[in-house]
Amino acid sequence: MDKFQAVAVFAKVVEQGSFARAADRLELSTSAVSRHVADLEAHLGARLLNRTTRRLSLTEAGSAFFERAVQLLADLEEAEERVAAAAVAPRGTLKLTTSISFGVPSHNYDYFGEAVLGRNLNEIRLAIDVGRRLDAISDRLSVSARYSYAIVEKVLDLPNNRSNIAVDADILATRKLATRVGVAWQRSHGGLTSNEVATEEQFSQYDRILKDNNFHISGGVSYSLPKVDVFASYVYYAAGTDTHVGRAFTAGLSFPFER
Repeated sequence: MDKFQAVAVFAKVVEQGSFARAADRLELSTSAVSRHVADLEAHLGARLLNRTTRRLSLTEAGSAFFERAVQLLADLEEAEERVAAAAVAPRGTLKLTTSISFGVPSHNYDYFGEAVLGRNLNEIRLAIDVGRRLDAISDRLSVSARYSYAIVEKVLDLPNNRSNIAVDADILATRKLATRVGVAWQRSHGGLTSNEVATEEQFSQYDRILKDNNFHISGGVSYSLPKVDVFASYVYYAAGTDTHVGRAFTAGLSFPFER
């Protein structure tokens, strides 16, 4: 006997006041409904219903059992709804990290050419990182995001701080093969647009004072070999103002240090 089904059938019979109406609601035959109730009474060793040709009524034991059965079925339905909701909602451990980093110039370029190798400026970056595994979708999938604000050394007394936002999705295709896709935005707070650069002194510092806003899309893949990791990445500069345009492809090897 399926006890949960028998309890559900019994509760429906009491609610409908008739075996026939309960059978119609449950899409069962009247004999099947009657058998479920009879099996439940046999299992409990007590009569739950008084049956007459005119109507059904609960016995004292049936009344007490029906009250608990209704609560049991309601709790079961609530539990099923919670499990179903959890199954479709992304879940996993949410990791939140804050950081402070310092950018120190590594070149000594004073004027042009720094757009390629860096602006040769000191800066302090404040950042917050958020990451989460999406186990409900796949235990191989995770997402991460980063926001950073850079306080950049002034040039010609012009502030040119910036905000950067990046969102990435990582997929561990196999134990050795990992892939990543992402998007990133940059917004400059200060600086000058290319149309606002007017003086000779400003032109000499063009790449350092430019208001560089951009948006790019990226993808990458890495593969672990016994002694080395192979990686490749592709970046497409999709939009922006006073920024670099085009595409960039990078490939390389990384060697883990082992003791």
